[in-house]
Amino acid sequence: MGLLLVVRLRGTLNVRSEASESMRRLGLNTKYSATLVQDDPPTLGMLKVAATSVAWSRVEKELLVKLIHERVRLPGSRRPTQNDFKAAGFDGAEELADKLLGGEVKWGEVKKFLHTFNLAPPRGGYPRPANRFYGAGGLLAENPELPKLVERMI
Repeated sequence: MGLLLVVRLRGTLNVRSEASESMRRLGLNTKYSATLVQDDPPTLGMLKVAATSVAWSRVEKELLVKLIHERVRLPGSRRPTQNDFKAAGFDGAEELADKLLGGEVKWGEVKKFLHTFNLAPPRGGYPRPANRFYGAGGLLAENPELPKLVERMI
């Protein structure tokens, strides 16, 4: 079991109701929103249903630390300070990333922070079409190149 980074790359129009419900349960309500989920069979089932709008990949520590440091928000869209991390029970973004990757904490159980990251459109555009699956030359579904794309979206 590992940690997956899931990014919604397509908008809300012409989305099947099952896919829309899966994305709502994952917390991916808008385009360019991202979240962290556990790599388990129920979650993979939801991702496969929503594969026409989302991309996912395993996340590495350095990307996770950067994502937490730059894009995590508190309610009210406020950026967290060191005191906010301490109030949540962590010394900083690095310790939170270590505990998430180690499986000690689940992202949904960290109550202090919002569970979705709002990303920007990728600088330089998409390297491949965003309306095809990865196996067919696009970006959607399980995509091992997603971390490079997210680096440009932070």
